[in-house]
Amino acid sequence: MPSALNPADSLSRGVADHSDWRLDRTAFHRASEWLRWWPSIDLFASPINAQCRQFVTRYPHPRAVASDPLRISWDNLPPAWANPPWKLLPHVVDKLASSDLSAIAVAFPLWASLPTRWLLAHADRVTIWQPQRRLFREKGLRVRLAPQWPLCIARIRPQQRPSFKRCCLMLDWDQSSRASIQAFNSLISRLSLSETFSVSCIRRVRL
Repeated sequence: MPSALNPADSLSRGVADHSDWRLDRTAFHRASEWLRWWPSIDLFASPINAQCRQFVTRYPHPRAVASDPLRISWDNLPPAWANPPWKLLPHVVDKLASSDLSAIAVAFPLWASLPTRWLLAHADRVTIWQPQRRLFREKGLRVRLAPQWPLCIARIRPQQRPSFKRCCLMLDWDQSSRASIQAFNSLISRLSLSETFSVSCIRRVRL
């Protein structure tokens, strides 16, 4: 495949990608607690936005343990975290489906245009973050971003399709629990996953 057409090659070219944001650190730790998953390696990171001491960058860097995350083997990775640019999610799913990996934490928006159904079908523990102020920081970590769509952070088991899923809604203090549950149920219904998902708990997080 020509390099220009290969999404993995774009990682090694160091092209700026404005969808490369870092999840707020408090949100990262709260999600890890609910998922019961404490990552030790960040697969899509840079030195300034990595969530873990070990991280993989798009292009070679002296502090990174590897580069080009879609090219390296994901077989038998230590507990991993993946917050890839959204446009790469279809390729992340392909990588997960072909890797010998017991589990991984993945952050992704609940968009019908992305492989959301595959990810949720292979999840056993899920957090759904309603749109919140300060949920992300852009590159350089100076600009706070408030997405207008719900974010999912899930523990994915690529080689399984867990029938029982525990799901927690993460809300800001001023968000309505009832309205958030209704919005969540409507979204899950549109994704044809209503038979396998229900809200297990609601937690409020100040970011």
